[in-house]
Amino acid sequence: MINGNYHTHTKRCKHAYGTDEEYVLAAIKAGYHELAFTDHAPWNLLEGETDRIRMHMREMSDYVASIRSLQVKYQDQIKILVGLEAEYFEDRLEDLKDLVSTYQLDVIVLGNHFHIKDHNDTYYGNYKDYRNLYHDYLSDSIKAMRSGVYKIFAHPDLFLKTASVINNYTIDMIHTLCDVALETDTIMEYNLGGKRYRDYYPNDTFWKIVAQRGCKIIVGVDAHDPKHLLDVKMMNEAREFLTKLNANLITSLD
Repeated sequence: MINGNYHTHTKRCKHAYGTDEEYVLAAIKAGYHELAFTDHAPWNLLEGETDRIRMHMREMSDYVASIRSLQVKYQDQIKILVGLEAEYFEDRLEDLKDLVSTYQLDVIVLGNHFHIKDHNDTYYGNYKDYRNLYHDYLSDSIKAMRSGVYKIFAHPDLFLKTASVINNYTIDMIHTLCDVALETDTIMEYNLGGKRYRDYYPNDTFWKIVAQRGCKIIVGVDAHDPKHLLDVKMMNEAREFLTKLNANLITSLD
């Protein structure tokens, strides 16, 4: 049974396709009981940043209003939530909290894509400061989970796009991530976006450790197109893999 997906984007992020309603209709057709829109968070931009992969702050009101209207329209067929996938930018965490409060957002997903600011050099999937990759990624992840803002940690193995080799340092890092996820009751997301594009994540070794540690795990579609929600086969395969690991698998935030 398909219950919930909490990682859904919209065309406002400039690299997703389809209307908001098309995502809802796809989710209903696929059999989802719950759908959360968590598009890439807008930020008050720093020097050198752009909104090339995220909505602009001026689009936030329209985004929330659109999803709230769909909540009402389809309330008898599916439960719809509205939130954001947001980085941990320490100096702008209060900005994120203000968005949560102002728009009464339902869920925030941690997408630990960048360190300090949105820039090609600080992208954890191709991190230029390789010597500090583990330190910076781990530090940001820990602070984010302990902030109390983020419910789900999306693609927590994203850093393996840069450090593709599993070694003792990697294993120690995974265990530390698990320690804090358990401490803060953060849900770790097995991300189908990486699976879809045959990326370096989700990584089997990473998830074997996470499952062994007993962290809560949820499968996230990371939908950038309504048709991604219709790929029930990929969702079921991911859940079967995690079930074989005796993972603490959850299918709904309820």
